[in-house]
Amino acid sequence: MLLQFLVGTLVSVINIGIHALVTIVAVGIARGAGLRQTRRPRVHLMGVMVATAVVLQVAHTLEVLVWALMYEVVQAAAPGSDVLYFVVREEGLSH
Repeated sequence: MLLQFLVGTLVSVINIGIHALVTIVAVGIARGAGLRQTRRPRVHLMGVMVATAVVLQVAHTLEVLVWALMYEVVQAAAPGSDVLYFVVREEGLSH
């Protein structure tokens, strides 16, 4: 049980680091892009927001893949099962 807790904590810290790094980069890019003068500021802002959301979604996907890799390493899923499906189901993303 202690090993499971430690592995889960390690993966959580890795994922928090990934999310923090990507968020910092996305905010920096969004700030720079958001300050540009354009002929259609609302469309431009919408584009910046969509791009930021896509980047954060990519980060989340990477985080799911980190969990899937760890599940594979510690053999947390049943043999022969799709580890990625197992992770997504456990994350509550399949509902």
